[in-house]
Amino acid sequence: IPFRGFLLEGPPGNGKTEIAKQAVRRLSLELGEVFLRFVDSAEIARPRWGDAEKELRNIFRSSEECGKPCILLFDDIDCLMIKRGSSIAREWHYSIDALMFHELDKMNPSKVLVIATTNRPSLIDYALRSRLYAIKIPSLPLEELKEIARYLLDSCWPTYGPFANDDSIKEDILNVILNSLKRRKHPSIRDVQHLLISECIKRGVWAI
Repeated sequence: IPFRGFLLEGPPGNGKTEIAKQAVRRLSLELGEVFLRFVDSAEIARPRWGDAEKELRNIFRSSEECGKPCILLFDDIDCLMIKRGSSIAREWHYSIDALMFHELDKMNPSKVLVIATTNRPSLIDYALRSRLYAIKIPSLPLEELKEIARYLLDSCWPTYGPFANDDSIKEDILNVILNSLKRRKHPSIRDVQHLLISECIKRGVWAI
């Protein structure tokens, strides 16, 4: 097949990594157990010559030999692979790029697929784009962010104590979150999470 996986592009904090994790959960329900291997790209990107290449080669080899279908999730892949010719690229980046392309070309897609995420698509080399199917994950509109905030608040709201049945405080928290999001240029799911935690702590809904 022409593609060895997917490249999720979009602004930070809008669920790219979570989408990949949910996809693996869904595949596991439909196909049997699928192994998710989370790869922190920043952890591999080591300037000492040969270290990153060795680690990357071991990741692909062990994933194909794990005995079950595997999804390799390269989070923030722009930390690991810099577009060749970029002003910030160093010589060791070229070596990592070449190894990644080689591993993608020779891997068996019936055993291993790659999902990579990035919020800096301009840094992604065309050779990687040609091997991964790019999907844009856009910023969410305010109404959807509000529904996410409502879902998160409902799922963690106290079931006993003084706040258990106080829907007025819950609605007030949601309104504060929404008004704060309106003042932000590109509000995200991560912003919703931070605001929700902050408001609940301020009001004593959650005790630290």
